[in-house]
Amino acid sequence: MAKVTLIAWTQNPLQVIHAMTQNMAGNVITDLSQVGEAEALETVAQLRKTSLQGPFEFVNFVFQIEGVPRALTHQLVRTRIGSYSQESLRFVVKTGDLFQYDLPLGVYANPVLKAQYMGAMKEIGKAYNSLIEAGAKPEDARGVLPINVLTNIGVKWDLKTLIGIAEVRLCYQSQAHWRSVIEQIKQEIAEKVDPAIADLLNPYCENHDGRCGFLSIYDRKCPRQSGE
Repeated sequence: MAKVTLIAWTQNPLQVIHAMTQNMAGNVITDLSQVGEAEALETVAQLRKTSLQGPFEFVNFVFQIEGVPRALTHQLVRTRIGSYSQESLRFVVKTGDLFQYDLPLGVYANPVLKAQYMGAMKEIGKAYNSLIEAGAKPEDARGVLPINVLTNIGVKWDLKTLIGIAEVRLCYQSQAHWRSVIEQIKQEIAEKVDPAIADLLNPYCENHDGRCGFLSIYDRKCPRQSGE
């Protein structure tokens, strides 16, 4: 199972958000100790009512994300605003116990599909081991590894970016492993930073008065919208 750990973040995030919001009104705050929690919480509440959410960009988080498929990290790094430090298959040789992969829930629940999937993975593992044992360089042998081989990645996102990621990845449009990662991110922020910050991370519909943002022919059917 994926594991998410919040290892660094902007100190006094509520007060930072308030100060950056006050700049728009020409009120420059240079001492965050002068900003009360109730005042800062009201600012956050007001920002949730507007698209002017630039102040959220001043709050940053650094996470270590472990044991996720490379399929997920391929999607994750599409987020343009952020910093990423990922395990390299040039340096990490995935032989023996290190060859671990994600087993999708839809496959796991079907014995026939599960057997086929695991059989294919076993053969891939054998091919990779054979290449390494025959002297292939890791950066060459890695070409046979599956997209669902597990990996680790460090990420840095600002709060505004993270809100946008959560709107998409907590939605039914996203795969289960994504929802697990974002739910853990929410929990880490709630426990280590502030529940009010974690409460900003929701599916798109919850942040937009129930309006669905995925109604095109390219989107999956949503159980919430269809009443299922």
